[in-house]
Amino acid sequence: MKSLEILEKIANQNNIVISKVHEEKQNSDYEGLVLSFGEHSVRSRLAKKTPTKKGYFVVAWEKDGFNQNKPFDNEDSPALLMISIIDQANTGLFIFPKSILIKQKILNSGVIKGKMAFRVYPSWETDLNNTAVKTQSWQTPYFIDLSLKKNSQQFNLLLNQR
Repeated sequence: MKSLEILEKIANQNNIVISKVHEEKQNSDYEGLVLSFGEHSVRSRLAKKTPTKKGYFVVAWEKDGFNQNKPFDNEDSPALLMISIIDQANTGLFIFPKSILIKQKILNSGVIKGKMAFRVYPSWETDLNNTAVKTQSWQTPYFIDLSLKKNSQQFNLLLNQR
């Protein structure tokens, strides 16, 4: 899995142990995983480039007790959602804390239904429409462009946010 390779490389560079890796088979097209990243519980996805729209598409659903798709639930979601982007020479990682996913109405909170999927816009995505610009604006603080070989300080800040 390409996304797991990215996480393993970052973990090795930062002396973090990855454990309890569990594949979410219903989201295998997006390399869906739940894992422990050091002391953090993480859900991981690989976003996909789509041919007709800017940005990258990622799913945010799981199966309920009736085998129906439902948005991730706030109550049982891991602390972080890590979304890997791999697109030719560009590689990046979004690290979203649960709190921002609730604020942006992505997680089901009981009051807010949540979303089954959404788009992410890394810094190299330009010439976006107004809606995409707004989305990119709230997502930018949670993105690391790994193509730029930035130091681990930004990674550690994102990893330890709440």
